Amino acid sequence: MKIEYLTHAGVLIERSPDRQQQAVERYVVLQPRIAHRAEQDRIGALRQIVPWLLGTAFALYAMEFLSIMAWLPTYLIDTRGMSATAASLIGGVDVAFKLVGCLGGSFLLRMNINRGVIVVVTFVCLAIFANLLFASSLPEGLRFAAALGISAVGGLIPAVAFSGSARYAREPGEVGVLHGLVVQLANVGQVLGPPVVAAAVTHFGTWDAALWVMMGCCTAGLAVGLLITRLEAADRR
Repeated sequence: MKIEYLTHAGVLIERSPDRQQQAVERYVVLQPRIAHRAEQDRIGALRQIVPWLLGTAFALYAMEFLSIMAWLPTYLIDTRGMSATAASLIGGVDVAFKLVGCLGGSFLLRMNINRGVIVVVTFVCLAIFANLLFASSLPEGLRFAAALGISAVGGLIPAVAFSGSARYAREPGEVGVLHGLVVQLANVGQVLGPPVVAAAVTHFGTWDAALWVMMGCCTAGLAVGLLITRLEAADRR
């Protein structure tokens, strides 16, 4: 008797008259169990605290970074009288410097530095650079260097956050779940940042209000980084 084979969802089915029904029954019984187990694994991955904290750090950074990049040209035109072309070029160069931080973050992670420590140092530097950027008494060159510093140092956060997806995935199938979590939290920060800054500047009538928003993000990011530091240090013991 000729026997044909086919695969369906990874299950081999023998298409012989005497065994086809038995194979189908096995598939019907096992498939829901496999799907339920996969769902439980995904839920278990999301129950870990550190991936949520890394995503929150990314969201706070994204909120600050997108606020600067979205409003920097407008800020330069309103307060420094720059042309639209010059202000846009400065913004473009500023964004390009983010690559420095992303590459630097990979280097630091290879040195096995605690992710929380990197987050803490990053938000401290972001707070310093933000104050320099909005200090009207400083020379233009120094303020521009501060804007570049925000991009360069801030680029450490994405590298740290995405590396956590692989670090805290208990099996390869969970990497995508944790990666998606980080991305979605970062998207929240990107969406909230510019309108929050715009509302603050409009309400208080000064660009200094943008600095207050950024300092709030840095303070929250510092607290998140300290918690990550503590949890990762405990995990390494």
